[in-house]
Amino acid sequence: MEAIIVIAVVALIVLGLLFVLGRKRNEAKKGQMREKAHEYREEARVRNARADQAAAEAEERAARARREQALAEEQSAKAERERRFAHDKHATAQEIDPDHDGRSGNGHDPVQDRAIERDRGARR
Repeated sequence: MEAIIVIAVVALIVLGLLFVLGRKRNEAKKGQMREKAHEYREEARVRNARADQAAAEAEERAARARREQALAEEQSAKAERERRFAHDKHATAQEIDPDHDGRSGNGHDPVQDRAIERDRGARR
């Protein structure tokens, strides 16, 4: 009967050791998983920072492009005003010139002819 008790105690000790070793192994595995999760989080943080920087650069580029577009439109409008002013001045000069009958040699206004050609070219 003593042998059965000794065997039972040894079996309990072995089971206890297996349990303790299993827990240690699980804790070690959890530690590795925590470490891996930390690495993933750090990589995600770095990539997020890169993405934020790229988005900021893209927005800056887009803002510069919008400013350039606005400037180009403003310059185009100014050029058009200058063309109209030049045309008006030319027409006024034609009207008040006592030596001019209001037409060029071919019967057309050369400034107006250039404006028409320029407009035709812009439409193509």
